[in-house]
Amino acid sequence: MRAINSVELNRRNILKLVIIAFFISVVWNLISICFFTTYRISGSSMESTLHSGEKVLVNKLVYYVVKPHRGDVVILHATKNTDFIKRVIGIGGDTIEFRDDVLFINGSSVDETYLRENRQRAKLLGNILTNDYGPITIPKGKVFVMGDNRNNSIDSRDIGMIDLNDIVGRTELIYSPRSNFRLVK
Repeated sequence: MRAINSVELNRRNILKLVIIAFFISVVWNLISICFFTTYRISGSSMESTLHSGEKVLVNKLVYYVVKPHRGDVVILHATKNTDFIKRVIGIGGDTIEFRDDVLFINGSSVDETYLRENRQRAKLLGNILTNDYGPITIPKGKVFVMGDNRNNSIDSRDIGMIDLNDIVGRTELIYSPRSNFRLVK
């Protein structure tokens, strides 16, 4: 029986570690390519929810399982070369309308809690967030999206309804800068 020296044992351990690290790297890359992606926020259309320069983690898998919900913050292909981050306001079949800065979905007013800070700021300046709009019915297979910074957002009011196939995924959390780490609501 041959004795195994410590150099041979160390080489085996190193080879095992390299193989494990390679496997973990491949699996992580497959998961991130198929299920998640990251985006860097550029611009102010989603303030005060999201700020320019923040980095977000986007769940690409969720909309294969369920359809977008009102209030979801999504990444979407606005044009062939441009992606936007916006909030889903209405889904296929909804009739939406804005009157006196209040959102109505299917005739019922909606409390947009994510707009409180922006609404307070606008009120101090004697402004409103959303001009009267609609009523408009959203076709099946489409969503109506808007930025939370309504006075500074290019959204469905400008570019029209968004096809479900143009949604990349749902924004789940802000991970950078670390001081801003939080779930997106």
